[in-house]
Amino acid sequence: PDLVRSQMDGVQEAEGSAEFRLKWFGRGDDGIHLLREGEVKFKGVSLRHRTIPFSLAQCNGFLLISPGQFRLLGFDGKLGDSPLQGSADISRSSVGEGSKGVRRQLALRVVSSNLNLDLLLPRGEEKAPISFEGLRDWLRQWDLHVKIQGDQGTWRNMFFQDLKVEANTANERLIIRPIYFKSHGGDLWAEGWIEPTEEGVRFEMSPRLANMDSGELIRALFSKGGDERALLTGKVHFPKVELRGEGMDLQRIKESLEGHLRLEMEKGAIERGDILAKIFSLLNVSQLFQGRLPDLKTRGLPYRRITANIRIEKGVASTDDLLVDSDAMRITAIGKVDVGKNV
Repeated sequence: PDLVRSQMDGVQEAEGSAEFRLKWFGRGDDGIHLLREGEVKFKGVSLRHRTIPFSLAQCNGFLLISPGQFRLLGFDGKLGDSPLQGSADISRSSVGEGSKGVRRQLALRVVSSNLNLDLLLPRGEEKAPISFEGLRDWLRQWDLHVKIQGDQGTWRNMFFQDLKVEANTANERLIIRPIYFKSHGGDLWAEGWIEPTEEGVRFEMSPRLANMDSGELIRALFSKGGDERALLTGKVHFPKVELRGEGMDLQRIKESLEGHLRLEMEKGAIERGDILAKIFSLLNVSQLFQGRLPDLKTRGLPYRRITANIRIEKGVASTDDLLVDSDAMRITAIGKVDVGKNV
């Protein structure tokens, strides 16, 4: 059929071996539902496909096809430069069952000794807000049972260890419990859920972060090349975080954010001391601290502790108890940031 042949035409740089035993039956426009039963054994298969942004290399496994189900067993290979092992069960509805109310199931287990998440979660320059319409429709159609483990890996500029992710669907709600990994001397643990709504998707997340190097974390999340000087150094903790939001795209999610968090940092420095220097010069207080302040433009301001309780309402984050405790001085501040407008 043209539909199947067109997909095969997209395969590039294919090599390896495979044995097929397949039974096809039905009309040509039935697509994948023509495939009724069979099995595929593959060994040392490597290929690229024009619709997939990464390559598959040295893949081995066994695909079992029965009415209504695909089962991938004993898989091992490389996704890009990430070695993977695992299995997958995919239930599929028969011809004509693609209407609303029919749900499919995916049970996926993946183990990797070195997982590169940049292939699956790339950083792109988005001209328009990221849309969640596809995710909403996907949650309405699929039940998921996913378990992922990674001994180590990378994402952007962040190196992580002991990654564990589990996610299961209940009544169209995808429950994630837990997400866990170690990185930059600390660890992150999180749980939450996401569900489809008429407005897009609704979510709630409760992450906890402890003892992580703030400079490395900032460079990993916000810098382009990983070499920029960080705004803050020291150990960072988020002992309590609750976030909620709803929307069809990332911009609307940011504008709808609600929740609160507790920030704690210790034993570091505010590296962008030039900002502090300008503030102090305007206030004409630098002479009061003569001999006590470091060179703010070169060394920044060392601190013992930074704490803040932050509230988020309709996308606006605010605090009235930010404290910077240093040997030179104690600074308290109040303020707010509009997350949706980045101001």
